[in-house]
Amino acid sequence: MRHWADYFAVLLALLYLLLSTHTSFTPPPPSPSSDPDISAALQEGWSITSSNAKMTLLKKSFPPSKTLGVRGVATVDVPFGSLLTTFFDTSLSLKWVSDLHSFEEHDVNRKTHNGILRQLYRVAGGVVVTDREFLLKRAVKKSKGRRLVTVRYTSFEDEERFPVAPGAVRSWSDETVWRFTKVDERRTKIDVLARLDPRGSLSPLLVNFIQRTWPKTSISRLAKLAKKRNKDSGEFKDWT
Repeated sequence: MRHWADYFAVLLALLYLLLSTHTSFTPPPPSPSSDPDISAALQEGWSITSSNAKMTLLKKSFPPSKTLGVRGVATVDVPFGSLLTTFFDTSLSLKWVSDLHSFEEHDVNRKTHNGILRQLYRVAGGVVVTDREFLLKRAVKKSKGRRLVTVRYTSFEDEERFPVAPGAVRSWSDETVWRFTKVDERRTKIDVLARLDPRGSLSPLLVNFIQRTWPKTSISRLAKLAKKRNKDSGEFKDWT
């Protein structure tokens, strides 16, 4: 186990905070949002940490946890079908999911996309922060009338079937939720939120520091890859 590296990472994060201004993440003055999803999020206690014409990032406390929930909302210039085709193709995950080192799929229903995912994350080459492993159940809800697909990931325990990878820490996701809404024939709205506990010896300060831009990075990389591939499985072709 490399838990000493987690403490070293805390020191690096603190040093980075002291030397950086982070002006791009200075919270803007509170203002009403014309986006109904963001307005609803603000009513639920989320607060905006960064906002521009392309994307809005938010955070929220979930006591007693000291780890913040993070959220991102954006409309991307990628067709609905192309975006979801890339998202559900887990063989492409290594190309867009940040720090994902390896993954496994189990008991996946190819029609519903429900199943079990086992993901191993390696940050900074596995030297600065100990590897983190997530064991997740994926549940997909398709709402054709609302042109909305909701994908929810939640952690569960099964040490007998899925023992923790050597040298890794089994992390926990209270919920990670992706919502994809078809805006029109060429645009898709993405609303993603995550409530994660990496566990181990990482401090909440470092966790919040690392996760603050996770929604932005995830949305941007997924959209970029889907737009580049421009492939549509046709699963949602009749969603007008």
